[in-house]
Formats: sequence, structure tokens, C-alpha cells
Amino acid sequence: MQRQLAPWQAYRAGHDLADVLVVKAQAGPAESAGGPPFSGADGAALTAALPTLGWGDHNWCGLLLAPPGQAVLAPQELRLLLEICDPLLIITLDAEARECVWQALTGDSAGDRSPDLEADWPYGTEISLLGRQLLALDDFETALASAPAKQRVWLQLKKGAVNPLRSQ
Repeated sequence: MQRQLAPWQAYRAGHDLADVLVVKAQAGPAESAGGPPFSGADGAALTAALPTLGWGDHNWCGLLLAPPGQAVLAPQELRLLLEICDPLLIITLDAEARECVWQALTGDSAGDRSPDLEADWPYGTEISLLGRQLLALDDFETALASAPAKQRVWLQLKKGAVNPLRSQ
């Protein structure tokens, strides 16, 4: 696994064999300041939130599609990474990541698919696509700075990311 993922080390954070894969499109403040992917508030929030939803401690891997100083992941590369990581749940953290994951899994570019991705994959709703469980959050990292927005994305996360396999 490590060897397969080595070419994308600058794009990844977390644990390679995690059940949850989170994807964000653009670097946040921590990454822009030279930190590794998910080294800011978003990584801390995910580390705190996912165990409360039944996913266990440190059971997530993160992909940053456009790290500073690196090329943006192409849809084919993203699809390959999704297949290598083989998570139980993929969570996109912003609209651009949602679009990129959709394109990687379906092969549909923005001009080729139906124009209303919101109807096909609404924020906060878990869907199944090609055998993958997907959840889209609405601008997760930015929302962490505002109490009402933070509450909105927490509700989206709670609605769609509760581990169905966790023991009660």
C-alpha cells in the first residue's frame, strides 16, 4: 500500500487503510503556510468528529487535490487513488472536491453531465455511486470559523456519516 501511494505523498494525510477518505480541493491556511495536508482546523475537527460518529480514532485518510507547489490531481489519478484506498465512505469537504470526485467516478465532466449535481448528490445526503458510499459537505473548512456554519456542516456530517457497522 505504501509503495502504491508513494507518488502522491504530498497530497495525502492520515492513514492509508482508513475506512473514511476525505477529499478537499484547495489548500487551507495551514497548508498554504507550508503545513502538510489537513494540518489545520479541518484535520483537527475530523479527528474529533469521526470517532463520535462511530468510525474510531484516526480512521480517516485525507486527499488534498491541489497542494501548494504541486500539480492538481487529474480525474484519472483521483480515481486510481480512490480505488487504491478503497474506503467505506468518501466525504467531500467542498463543492470543487464534490465535482472532482463525481467526475473521477463517473467520467462526466461539467459539460457532459446533467447540470444539477445538487439534485443528484445533495449536501449532507449519503449516496451510493458505483459501489461507493459518498457524502458531500458544504465548505467544511471555512464553516469551522463561524458557529452557525459549523452547526450546518456538523448536521450534514451527522446525517450522512454515521458508521452503519458500529456496535450500539
